[in-house]
Amino acid sequence: MEKNTKNIKDIENMSFETAYENLISLVEEIENSHLDLNSVIANYRQATELLKYCQNLLDKAQLEISKISPTEFAEN
Repeated sequence: MEKNTKNIKDIENMSFETAYENLISLVEEIENSHLDLNSVIANYRQATELLKYCQNLLDKAQLEISKISPTEFAEN
């Protein structure tokens, strides 16, 4: 699987799985390493973009599923 946590480009062309894997890697790197402040900020920025992208894909998937089975996703 493609994995480039140092310089993530073309997020829009990533599969959900690749984007999520990169997001997890960035978060782990932030939490478990002794990065300088600039690296932490750069990783945080990339992680935020990946999070937005993954959430957008999940929202689209839920919408598609609700079209197939609308009663299962009706909000109460």
